Amino acid sequence: MTNNTADQHAIDAVILWVDGNDEHHKAKMLPFLEDKTKINSEKFRTRYDQVNEIKFTIDSILKYAPYIRNIHIITDNQTPDFLKNNKEDTYNKVSIVDHKVVFKGFEEYLPTFNCRPIETCLYRIPDLAEHFIYMNDDFFLINETKPSDFFKNGLPVLRGKWLKFDKDIFYKNLKNLELDINLFNKTQLN
Repeated sequence: MTNNTADQHAIDAVILWVDGNDEHHKAKMLPFLEDKTKINSEKFRTRYDQVNEIKFTIDSILKYAPYIRNIHIITDNQTPDFLKNNKEDTYNKVSIVDHKVVFKGFEEYLPTFNCRPIETCLYRIPDLAEHFIYMNDDFFLINETKPSDFFKNGLPVLRGKWLKFDKDIFYKNLKNLELDINLFNKTQLN
């Protein structure tokens, strides 16, 4: 890797998206649910339903990150409505990449409704730039950005700070702390 600035690298955006309101998507999910009535519960639907936030995500990238070369939407045989009805050239940077493309050779593991396995296959997106920004469909840029906000000297910018995990932290010394593993598992599933 060279010490070039981020401005000299092509940068793409990758967004995972699903239209959970789609009846075909719901039908794909049903065989994997123990409680079939769960698919219509508000708590369950919150994770999958969409209200066209993907359009705002795309529009914010086009407005506040014009240096983005391509915007790849990873989805399961779906296309956002605003792209279906697009008669202008506004969204020419946007491409739809189906799960079957990124899981090529591993189609027996589809369908998947979990973002983690999809994330492990992002590198398989055709024509993906080596430098890319991964976003969810409800992530919006609200101000001008520049490539160096995300990459410096060809490397990703990491934010946060390193903390020392001291053995003497008070909560590590609590005795008889009972963890409800079932509660933990339920939390991870939702």
